[in-house]
Amino acid sequence: MDTTANALARVLHLLSENQEAQDKLRAEINKAREEHHGELLFDELSSLPYLDAICRETLRLHPPVAFTIREAHADAVLPFSKPVRGIDGNLMENVIIHKGTPLLMSMLSSNTNPELWGPDSYEWKPERWLSSLPETVLGARVPGVYSHL
Repeated sequence: MDTTANALARVLHLLSENQEAQDKLRAEINKAREEHHGELLFDELSSLPYLDAICRETLRLHPPVAFTIREAHADAVLPFSKPVRGIDGNLMENVIIHKGTPLLMSMLSSNTNPELWGPDSYEWKPERWLSSLPETVLGARVPGVYSHL
């Protein structure tokens, strides 16, 4: 699977469905081309805020790798973000992970969690990256496209 090609295809697909975003991005790129005499190098492209927002939002909703599997290299206690009720009816605040335990981590679940991103967490809204992200996201310390936080 070619993750870069898949991500680019997803960006183009989403832009094809959202004329307003397409127009806004085209205007941003055209303005930058005028300012740089028709040639945009990597640094100029990297400085375009709406292009960056489109890339981040697309990767948030459609990560090329939606989950990953890891193995615990040592015993650990994994805290939950909020207590959960076990099958015995008791509330648990953490879980013990033993060395060698396989762990399935879902980036997609984290990226679309309404408790982090709000009620519009499943919507493609590049504008969310143009202002401050919700405190719940800033405090979550989630790696990936949020590593700048």
